[in-house]
Amino acid sequence: MRNIIAVVDDSAEVRELIAKPIKRFVKKKSLDWKVKLYEPLNGVQEYSHWIVKNKIVLLIIDERLKDQVLSNKKNSNHLGHEAVKLIKTTDVEFPVFIITNAQDYDIDGQVISRTDFSKRPDYYLENLIGEALTYQEEFEKRSSRLSELAALKASSNLDDNQNAEFQFLRNLLMKPMIPYIHGERSDWIEEFRKQLTDLEALTKEVEEYLKGK
Repeated sequence: MRNIIAVVDDSAEVRELIAKPIKRFVKKKSLDWKVKLYEPLNGVQEYSHWIVKNKIVLLIIDERLKDQVLSNKKNSNHLGHEAVKLIKTTDVEFPVFIITNAQDYDIDGQVISRTDFSKRPDYYLENLIGEALTYQEEFEKRSSRLSELAALKASSNLDDNQNAEFQFLRNLLMKPMIPYIHGERSDWIEEFRKQLTDLEALTKEVEEYLKGK
């Protein structure tokens, strides 16, 4: 699945206006990323799971999400900054920006005037895309290191420091899913654990094979 830049707004027209320069910029930078347009989700609690599930590397969202009636014939029940705050509680490094003309507050410099963005989109996108690329690079490094440590753990070759690193990385990468653990566990965590189990089984097969050599 290709990485996604998500544009969220209750207005279809505004979504298109915001997305147009982003698509052009992505193409200019030769990034194999897709820009997708979305209505606001059903509630702020859905965003973290949605980000992980859809491989979203950058989220651009409006502040005023309650003005337009959505496709479900209802208005959104939340504002943009409410979604941002919840996302940041589970993944403080995730690149999310509010592009809006409702600038009566600021969230750590993450609010951009829509008027300013429309005048100088490339100026802002250099920063936004740059943050997304950094985030993706760090995520891939951590995922790769976690896989290495998982292989060592499966063969019981982890020392204390490596085990602590394994636990830290596993918890860090799983944290965005915590609000979505209903019942026993989320599908994402179940799949992650299944991969670890498969890796452990493969390691044992290799060990048995080597013993027979």
